[in-house]
Amino acid sequence: MKVRINPDRKVDGKPLRVFNPVKGGFYPDGEFELSDKDLRNPNVIRLLPPAKAGGIAGGQFGDLVPVKGAAKAEKKG
Repeated sequence: MKVRINPDRKVDGKPLRVFNPVKGGFYPDGEFELSDKDLRNPNVIRLLPPAKAGGIAGGQFGDLVPVKGAAKAEKKG
């Protein structure tokens, strides 16, 4: 799933930075892919918006938002 940090969220007037609970450090600016493994991790899922708000089941916060119109990644192999 292609996502990005929610551009509508600000902290003290600065863009939101979101900590990656799997790898440590922060998610990058711009668009990036969440792997299938990431999407099975409840700590990552909760960073996405809930399904009724355009996210996924189990999503809570909306700190990461799906990129609209992004093509699905093709599986290799």
